[in-house]
Amino acid sequence: MARPRRADVKQGGRPPKPIDWKIVDELLMAECSGAQIAGEFDMDPETFYRKCQQEHNIGFTGYSLSKTKQGEARLKHKQYTQALKGNTQLLIHLGKTRLGQAEPKDGAVTEESLKAFNNVCNHIGFLRQDRQTTEPT
Repeated sequence: MARPRRADVKQGGRPPKPIDWKIVDELLMAECSGAQIAGEFDMDPETFYRKCQQEHNIGFTGYSLSKTKQGEARLKHKQYTQALKGNTQLLIHLGKTRLGQAEPKDGAVTEESLKAFNNVCNHIGFLRQDRQTTEPT
């Protein structure tokens, strides 16, 4: 009986698990980690990273970064369009973060804040005086 050729020999082990890369892309855009995504496919993270390299010819870090940036761009765009549609909270948020707009700070000193400040000053003075009396000369 002839010995089977190497190509005819079936490989042992588990069959490869399929990865839906559209789901991976969405999860990366939502800033999920590689380990979290691997868990979603019931897969060891190292296996997932290796499959990413094989499938996309790029390491997971580079692939992840590009998808994360896409997610950030989509979020910014959605915020922007919602703000322009009249979402007041988003208009205020974007005004503060992108345009540097802020509520004017009231510089008035209240009776309570003045009392607290004086207490701190008195305490510092006490500590200095105590330190001078306890230090050897």
